[in-house]
Amino acid sequence: MNSTQATIRLGRKSILRNNEDYYNLIFLNHMLGGYFGSRLMKNIREEKGLTYGIYSSLNAFKNDSIFLIGADVNKDKIDLVLSEIKKELNDICFNPLSKKELKLAKSHFIGTTQIDMASPFSVMEKIKRIQLYDLDPSFYQRLFDKVESFDETDQLHLANKYLTDSEFIEVVVS
Repeated sequence: MNSTQATIRLGRKSILRNNEDYYNLIFLNHMLGGYFGSRLMKNIREEKGLTYGIYSSLNAFKNDSIFLIGADVNKDKIDLVLSEIKKELNDICFNPLSKKELKLAKSHFIGTTQIDMASPFSVMEKIKRIQLYDLDPSFYQRLFDKVESFDETDQLHLANKYLTDSEFIEVVVS
């Protein structure tokens, strides 16, 4: 097959939902690549036009978890995109977020999470998740509280603990 596109995935083992850092890591993921205004999306899609979409996600299962970054790009841009992803990982590890960026990300995260809990079905999903993963019943309230208090110190500490680019495994399929 003669494809012009490649799929990029960078992943690493991560933490479970019962880890105290999980709340803040969810939010750190949101800022890195969890919404349209995230750092990966701004840099690699909006500023450089290298992909239609790029994301990061924290996928926690019952007994394991993975932190994942993914994008589909033109084959001739693979190295550039990987370089830009690593640049963003390095930046979030060593440079504090601006107050403006932090405030915007907090507002977006809290707003979308509240909207996600607006129907009886989504509330049941949250209750099911609490039961399935044996989480504290106050899990979602604690998530909101942690996001509200999240600051640059939390960002730098968590990013250096969980997002250093040397820990990621790269897979490129073209």
